[in-house]
Amino acid sequence: MKKIILLAIFCASMFYFQAEAQITITSADMPVAGDTVRTSFALNFENFDFSRTGPNETWNFSTLTASSQRLDTFLTVKQTPVLLWPSFFVSANVVQKVSLGELLPGIQIDNAFQFFNRSTNSYKDFGYGILFSGIPVPLKFSTPDVIFNFPLNMGQTYSSVALAELSIPDIGFISIERNRQTEVDGWGSLTTPYGTFEVIRLKSVVQEFDSLYADTASQGFKIERNYIEYKWLAKNKKIPVLQCTQDDLLGTTVFYADIYRDLTVGLEPQKELKELKVFPNPVSQRLSIEFDRADQETAFIRILNTTGQLVYEETFEKSNAFGNRHQLQGDFSTFPNGLYLIEIRQTNKLFQSKFILQH
Repeated sequence: MKKIILLAIFCASMFYFQAEAQITITSADMPVAGDTVRTSFALNFENFDFSRTGPNETWNFSTLTASSQRLDTFLTVKQTPVLLWPSFFVSANVVQKVSLGELLPGIQIDNAFQFFNRSTNSYKDFGYGILFSGIPVPLKFSTPDVIFNFPLNMGQTYSSVALAELSIPDIGFISIERNRQTEVDGWGSLTTPYGTFEVIRLKSVVQEFDSLYADTASQGFKIERNYIEYKWLAKNKKIPVLQCTQDDLLGTTVFYADIYRDLTVGLEPQKELKELKVFPNPVSQRLSIEFDRADQETAFIRILNTTGQLVYEETFEKSNAFGNRHQLQGDFSTFPNGLYLIEIRQTNKLFQSKFILQH
């Protein structure tokens, strides 16, 4: 009987130890070509504290509400346009389609791919392949952005500096310099609308310097972005089961791994950047906008400069039945020349775009 009691105590203690132990994330938990994942973009994230962390932490984000969903299938380099192969064939082995919006104001990007390398030791971002007017061009980092160093365990830190430059005749010039400092700063249990998972938590502090020159405006700009990425990783989930990016310039974005959900009842999908039209671009004095406002909801307009400072705001009430097109009331002739971000929020919709102010 004594042996049985001792065995029971041993088993119970082992179970308690396993329940309290942190997981380890390796390259086997990362995506490979052919994997398909679904993510939901959260709408109601303002009242959640994403910075809270620690050992054996419990995070409860079960009441997040999805505004839109995205289904991604990871690709091989050979499944991208052939003109991108010479730049990425040796360095990358996993590719994901991305939506970059407008890197150059007034220049519409048709499509974009992000190229990663998944190895035993790391998961690295090697840059982008961008389609301008059907022509694919590479924006490759000379040194990659290190997203994960394996194995990932509590207390681990690492850093990387990535640099990419791209010049497109008659269109413009883009450069990205990205400095990333990452720490595994927590572990425990995470609950989202998708379920409950044992996770580790990563915090990446990123300082990014983007240089843009638009030939159409004959003017260039330097943009400093400072943002923090919080990622919660679980075993065998391929992507973060939850990620929050807090950007001084572009605001906060939250998405999480999910199943298919019918979002047609009560919610409008989040709008892509291209669905907000800003004209003229560049603008010298008066700015007009066009976006989907058929329901005549109140619209809140904000304009921010490249440091994330709010420089203009305006509210359109339901009674202002201007349809889908409107000229903002403000006179921008006194504003400094430069690049600006415009953001329009309605109850369940978010629109963003960029424009150049040039007097």
